[in-house]
Amino acid sequence: MFEFDSYVVSAFIDMYSKCGEVEKAKKGIVKEALNLVEEMKVQGMKPNVVTYNTLIAGFSQEEYRATVCKVVELMHNDGLELDVVSWTSVVSDLLQSFHDKEAFDTFKRMLDDGIVSPYNC
Repeated sequence: MFEFDSYVVSAFIDMYSKCGEVEKAKKGIVKEALNLVEEMKVQGMKPNVVTYNTLIAGFSQEEYRATVCKVVELMHNDGLELDVVSWTSVVSDLLQSFHDKEAFDTFKRMLDDGIVSPYNC
């Protein structure tokens, strides 16, 4: 029997995002995706950084800034910190929606917090 874990669920979320299903968020997909995180917890699976990064990246692609903020909040509530993948998705979302100053400020915060080094080669 196949067992689901947070990586498998994250892969499903990623697949739906890449198939454009996140675009249907106005019809309830956002709520379903966020409920999936809660359902994982009920099933004894702990959402991890991969789970949250998948949601952040998927919603960032579709420019759902409020939802990205909600996912970041859920991530923090679960005791997880954003990693370089999370931050990059957030910066990308800001740039795609022409919030250049916010994107720059967010990137500067990444540098200040030591998330990225200006000398990564």
